[in-house]
Amino acid sequence: MENFPQSHQLQSWDSIDWKLVDKKVKGYRTSIFLAFRSGDVQRARKIQENALKSKSVLLMGIERITLVNQGRKTPSPDKQAYLSSERRWSLFKTILAMDLVKYEPPPLRRVSIPNQNGKLRPLSTPTILDRVIQYVVKCALEPEWESLFEHGSYGFRPGRNCHDAIFSIYRTLSKKKRRWILEGDIKGCFDNISHKVLLERIETFPANYMIAKWLKAGYMKLSISYDTDSGTRQGGIISPLLANIALHGMEKALDIKYFRDGSIKSDGRYSLIRYSDDFVVMCKSEDDAQQAKLILSEFLEKAGLKLSPEKTLIREANKGFDFLDWTFQLFEDKRRKQQEITLVTPSKKALANIRNKLRIIWRSGIGKPHKPMIKELNSAITGWANYHQYVDANKAFSSLDNFNYKQAIRLIRRQHTQKSWNWLISKYFRSVDYDNWVFWDKDSGLNLTKFRSYRI
Repeated sequence: MENFPQSHQLQSWDSIDWKLVDKKVKGYRTSIFLAFRSGDVQRARKIQENALKSKSVLLMGIERITLVNQGRKTPSPDKQAYLSSERRWSLFKTILAMDLVKYEPPPLRRVSIPNQNGKLRPLSTPTILDRVIQYVVKCALEPEWESLFEHGSYGFRPGRNCHDAIFSIYRTLSKKKRRWILEGDIKGCFDNISHKVLLERIETFPANYMIAKWLKAGYMKLSISYDTDSGTRQGGIISPLLANIALHGMEKALDIKYFRDGSIKSDGRYSLIRYSDDFVVMCKSEDDAQQAKLILSEFLEKAGLKLSPEKTLIREANKGFDFLDWTFQLFEDKRRKQQEITLVTPSKKALANIRNKLRIIWRSGIGKPHKPMIKELNSAITGWANYHQYVDANKAFSSLDNFNYKQAIRLIRRQHTQKSWNWLISKYFRSVDYDNWVFWDKDSGLNLTKFRSYRI
């Protein structure tokens, strides 16, 4: 167990020097990564063992899970979503005194929540204590695999995001060499990953026993206990990492090779971009796309997975394809004959989902003060616009602003059936920066944000 300097002895939660804790955690992660990258596995394993026992890693795990983690408000079986400083300190002392070898993870509580498409999907929720232990294990395991993961993997990885994935697809399509697309959809990926394959891949990791227990812990639904013979522990922060580990090797199966600058060698037939369990393969010909489908089907089968026959498609890039809520398509450039441009726009599905979300919020404001409704609308608008502002979203933004205008008119007409048009407009709309149609709440002065206010 690591020691803190005399000037930074731990007495209570409020006495913690977070700069020092952060420095120590980053030090562990960097050292593990560099040791594996240099091939010094023995040293890397020793650092992983130290990280698993580290007070700093444990403290950071509690901080992330109970205070700053975006998912902290998700109800857990122990009814705790937020902890006071005193309870966080108590949790720290409890886990510090535990023997993790003897720790038995409780079954997850599984509930059904509505998806964006209106259907229900299962959500499993670990306890606060279980999430913290997952963070500690992840902190030791993730740097090892970050030193190994393939270039085309973008989902749930530090320093990578969706926008990096679109740039890679855009760059590959713009070269016009790989214009046949395999859209891959792995059927029930998180529910069907082979435990045997996953545990074999982490066989020498010091806390592999802990991951094995999580995988086998099962779940509770309506007070009935169910075993889990396959799949990862959904709802936990380590699950996306485990999925990435199980899917590692797809590029190797396709014999994809890179130059040092990250660009694909031109003699290769394929370019693969994967975000968690969603992926696309850009191919030089239709035959290559068919071959890629066969190769990846065989690869996934070894991990207990298979491609969805209905959702796995092959098409030419000029027909367009969707990935991560964007549509990618090659168009003929009318200004330059015999040349094509790559256009990336928000997908029809993404537009339908945000319209449905906005519609629900507008309806919730009927007969109520408008300030809470506008705040909720602005939050939805900001999130969606920030996600899509790096692509050609001008048309989509204008369409959504028009949608909000119509929803606003419908709302105020329903609330004031006897008032004139001029009265409605003067009360609920104002001019801002040469825009005469900004919906607002007069009492609070809060304006409805326009999608078009975000630069593209």
